[in-house]
Amino acid sequence: MLIPSEVYFQINTIRIEPYRIYLIVAALVLLPKVLLKHKFSLAEKFLIFYCVWCTLSFLVNHGPAGLQSGAILFLEILVGYLVGSSIKGDINALKKFIFIVLLAFLVLIPFAVSESLTGYRYLHVAAANIVNTPVEVYLGDSYFRYGLHRASTIFSHPILYSVCAVAILPVVYFLFNKVKASVLSMGVFVAMITSVTSAGFVMFGIQLILYSAKKVQIYVPNIFKIILYVTTISYVLIAAFSNRGPILVFISFASLNPATAFARYMQWQYAADDISSNPFFGIGFFEWSRPFWMSSSVDSYWLLSALQNGYPAIFTLGTFIILTAIKYWQEWKKSNNDLYFVFFTIVFSIAFAGFTVDFFDRAQLFMFMLIGMFSSFISHSEKSRV
Repeated sequence: MLIPSEVYFQINTIRIEPYRIYLIVAALVLLPKVLLKHKFSLAEKFLIFYCVWCTLSFLVNHGPAGLQSGAILFLEILVGYLVGSSIKGDINALKKFIFIVLLAFLVLIPFAVSESLTGYRYLHVAAANIVNTPVEVYLGDSYFRYGLHRASTIFSHPILYSVCAVAILPVVYFLFNKVKASVLSMGVFVAMITSVTSAGFVMFGIQLILYSAKKVQIYVPNIFKIILYVTTISYVLIAAFSNRGPILVFISFASLNPATAFARYMQWQYAADDISSNPFFGIGFFEWSRPFWMSSSVDSYWLLSALQNGYPAIFTLGTFIILTAIKYWQEWKKSNNDLYFVFFTIVFSIAFAGFTVDFFDRAQLFMFMLIGMFSSFISHSEKSRV
């Protein structure tokens, strides 16, 4: 995942990248063991059904050619999840993984700062020159915000640089002491700032709110219930009196750029028509209905899932996330181990960020690998209690 996307080779229409080779090997090694020994939880069954349904959707929309897209999704989501869960609730393995990722982000700091000042994508250009593949040297004027060029470093887009960095922030301060965590997390904060993307700030804001609420809980025991009630009432009021709806209001406030907020608003408006017309299997990778001047990109992981694969896909994936988050919360309450609260915070922030950005390319793999690691602690804990 830490290799620029310019490093690849092509076999007919199939793009082969190093991380996909690793996932194929991992699938061949892990799947036989998992199928024989692993007892799938209800949440994991929903995740499997999601992958099966999406593959079926691609086949319905694109014929045999859709099998390739289904296989890639299977590798990045289900195999990525299983790779993460292979740590089997080992806190030292989690700590080593997070430490390596943090070191990588620290190494990226000078490249991120330089790219944010000049717009020149040094690491992408260097990788492309080595393997002789095409490269986008500059992302263009539309990626210039608040006096900075949006940095992507080794990632294919600034959004991915930001969300992958911020996703691990809460667990950093749990695994390491404050001084070490502050030093190690410098790369995370540089990523959040130099990428100049709202998703990273949204995730950080949600993590900060949940962490603050946990601290306040000492003095206000029902703080989380109060937050839930206030959020629910706000949702109902916005749904009743706003012509945009709660999700679109959230997206508007969560955008750093007014033009981006308007574009995302329009995406939800027009994509909703295609989803309603194709509720079961979506439209796959076909063009969605929109004005000619709108970009084809869809800046929402949840919206794109429904658009491409229909309502069953968004239902099964959403159920997996909800059940997983509930399990972390319950385990935290049961064991009083703050590690599970950290897991809940990360998954909750990822889920909310998914309304404002799409976790494409390696970000999807990274997120599900993290969730797999976190969920392995639940499995390990349940086995130890038996």
